[in-house]
Amino acid sequence: MCASSSYFGSTAGPSQGATRIETDPIVVTPDSSEGRTRHGLEELEAIYAAAPIGLAVISADGRFERVNERLASINGLPVSAHLGRSLREVLPQVADFFEGILHRVVETGEPVLNLEVEGETWAQPGTKRAWMEHWLPHKDVAGKIVGVNVVVEEITERKAAEAALRQLTETLEQRVAERTAELEATSAELARLASVAENSPDFIGICDLNFQTVYVNPAGRRLVGIQSDEELKKRTPHDYFIPEERGRVEQEVFPAVLRDGHWVGELTFRHFRTEECIPVLYDVFRIDDPITGEPSHYATVTRDLRERKKAEDQLRQAQKMEAVGQLTGGIAHDFNNLLTVVMGNLELLAPHLADQPRLNRMVQTMQHATEQGAQLTGQLLAFSRRQTLQPQVTDINSLIGRFEPLVRRLVGEAVELEVNLCPGLWPCKIDAAQLEAALLNLAANARDAMPDGGKLTIETRNSESDSKVEARVAGAGPGPYVVITVRDTGCGMSPEVVAHAFEPFFTTKEVGKGSGLGLSQAYGFVKQSGGHVTIDTEVGAGTLISLYLPPTNSASAVTVLTAATQSAEPARGSERILVVEDNADVLRTVTEMLKDLGYAVRGALSPQKALEVLQSNKRIDLLFSDMVLPHMGGRRLIEEARRLRPNLKVLLTSGYSRERVSHSASMDEGMSVIAKPYKKAELAVRLRAVLDS
Repeated sequence: MCASSSYFGSTAGPSQGATRIETDPIVVTPDSSEGRTRHGLEELEAIYAAAPIGLAVISADGRFERVNERLASINGLPVSAHLGRSLREVLPQVADFFEGILHRVVETGEPVLNLEVEGETWAQPGTKRAWMEHWLPHKDVAGKIVGVNVVVEEITERKAAEAALRQLTETLEQRVAERTAELEATSAELARLASVAENSPDFIGICDLNFQTVYVNPAGRRLVGIQSDEELKKRTPHDYFIPEERGRVEQEVFPAVLRDGHWVGELTFRHFRTEECIPVLYDVFRIDDPITGEPSHYATVTRDLRERKKAEDQLRQAQKMEAVGQLTGGIAHDFNNLLTVVMGNLELLAPHLADQPRLNRMVQTMQHATEQGAQLTGQLLAFSRRQTLQPQVTDINSLIGRFEPLVRRLVGEAVELEVNLCPGLWPCKIDAAQLEAALLNLAANARDAMPDGGKLTIETRNSESDSKVEARVAGAGPGPYVVITVRDTGCGMSPEVVAHAFEPFFTTKEVGKGSGLGLSQAYGFVKQSGGHVTIDTEVGAGTLISLYLPPTNSASAVTVLTAATQSAEPARGSERILVVEDNADVLRTVTEMLKDLGYAVRGALSPQKALEVLQSNKRIDLLFSDMVLPHMGGRRLIEEARRLRPNLKVLLTSGYSRERVSHSASMDEGMSVIAKPYKKAELAVRLRAVLDS
C-alpha cells in the first residue's frame, strides 16, 4: 500500500493460483494469567512495530485501525495520520483502487496475494519504488470478517532486475511471535497477528533460549519438509542447517543475536526428506522479556533464495554471453575490413598473372584462404548476432524434409536418424540458410558424441507458452514458439561443459577435430532471430538441444541482400559512384575494383567529405557507403544525402550490416546491403541491381 500512480502484475485470487490457508482461531484458556497474557501481547506488539515490512489493519468500512512504522514510512505519513482515518483521507490518489481490493476481500472472504504496486512515495518524491502487497481477511472471535490485514513488502530491486536484466529482490523481513494466552478484550489483535504469520510466504519460527521450538508457520514447514507437530517438537534450530554450517550457527550466529539483538546473513537449510540444500537469507532476532528485560526467545524470518540465485545465475550468464558477443562481433567486423582489402587486391592481381601458372596458383591459394576467413568471421558474427540475414517466411517442416538426406549422409550409417514433424507447424520469418547451418552443426555435434553409434532425433512442435524457456532463460517472456529439438543418445555433457557450450572456440574435441563455433553459430542465429536456446543433458545420458523461434506476425521493413550471387562475367557500367569508407586501405581497394568495372569513382574518407561532394554540382549516380562511420554513421549520412539529392540511389555495406540497418526506421523499403568481404563479381551484380532499379 503506497502513494502510487501506477500498478502492474495481477491480483491473484484463488482462480489465478493464490493459496488460501485456513487457520484455527487462537484459544485463550480461562485460567490464563493476566500477566503472561500481557507479556505475550507486548512481545507481539514489539514484533509488529519493529517489522521491516509494512503491516496494517483496515476495517470493513475502509478505516485504518492499526499501522506499523514501516507502512507509515512507506506512505510518507506518521502513524497518527493513519489511525481512524479512511483510505480516501490517507491515500486520495489511489483510494479507488485500494477500496476495490478491500471490498473484494471482505465480500468474498478470499485473500488477494501478490499484488504488485509501483510508483513514488510521498517520503521520496521522484524515486520510483515497487511493492508486493498481500490483502488478507481477518475475522473476529465469532469468525465474521470485519476487515483486512495488509502486508506490504518492498520489491524494488527484484522489479529492477526483471525489467532491465540487472537487479533482484530485496529481503522481506517479517516479525511474529509465538501463540500465547490472551485476554478476551485483545483476542482480535492476537488473531490478526497470527493470521499474518500463518499466511506469510516466508519461514517464520520462534524458539526459546534452550532452542526448543515454539512455533514454525506452514511456509516454514513446507520449506524443510516437516510433516507433523511431533516432528516439529523434536527439531532444534540447528537441525535446519546443513552439517557444514552448524558450527558457525552455534559459535557465531546465536551468540551475536544474544549480544547484539539481531543477525542476518546467507546460510543453507536442508530439506529433511530429500536432503536438498536450500540457500536462504536467515534473519534472526532476539525477543526480550518485557517485564524483566532479559532475553527470552529467538525469532526468525527466513527467505528462500533458490529463485533469486537461479535468476542471478541466468543474469550473469546472459551478461557474459553479451560481453563475449560484443568482443567477437567487433573483432569479426574489423577482420572483414582486412579480408575486403586482401580479397579485392587478389582479384585485381589475378588477371595480370594469367600467363604465370606458379604465381597464379599462389593467388588462388590465398583467395581460398580469404574465403575460409570470411566463413570464420561469418560464424563469429552469427554468435554475436551481427551477421547479415535474409529473413523470409519459411515452412520449417519442408526445410527439414529437404535437407534430411544431407543429415543422413552427415551422421553416417552407425547413427539411426528419426525425424518427427508436427503437422500444422506455424511458419517463421527466418534466414533459412542459417537455420540449415545451425541444424547441421547440431547434427555434427550429436554424431561426434556417439562415436560407437546411437540415435539422433529431430522433432518440431508448436508451443503456445513454454514455461520451460521462461524459467531457464533470462529475458524470455511468455508467448508462442515454434520449437525444434535435436536429441542424441551420446556421451552427454557435464554442468561445467554446459556453462561454456555456447562460447565461441570452446570445444571438448581433440585439436583439429572442431573449431568450437558450431553451437555458438546456432545460439547467435536463434537469438538474432528473436528466439532462445536451451540444453538438457547429463553425462552418459545424451543431450537435448531445443531451439525456440517466434512464429511470424509481420514482414520486415528492410530487405537485406547478402553477397551470395556470383557471375562468370562481372556486369560493367559507366556511372559515377561516390564511395564513403573511413578505412583508407578499403577505400583504395574498392575504388580500384569499381574502376576495373568501368565506373567513374570519387572517394571520401568521412561523411563530411561525402556531403561536400554532394553539395557541389558534380554528377553522382550512386552513393556506396559503409554503415559504420565516425561522427555521423551511415544512417545519418543517407538522410542528409537524400535531403540534398532526393533521387540518389544508395548501396550500403558493413561487416555486420543487418543489425545497423534493421534499427534504422527511416530506411526505405528494399534498401540494398552487401556484406563484407565481397568479391568484385558480387559487387558488380549489386551495383547493377540498384542502378537499374
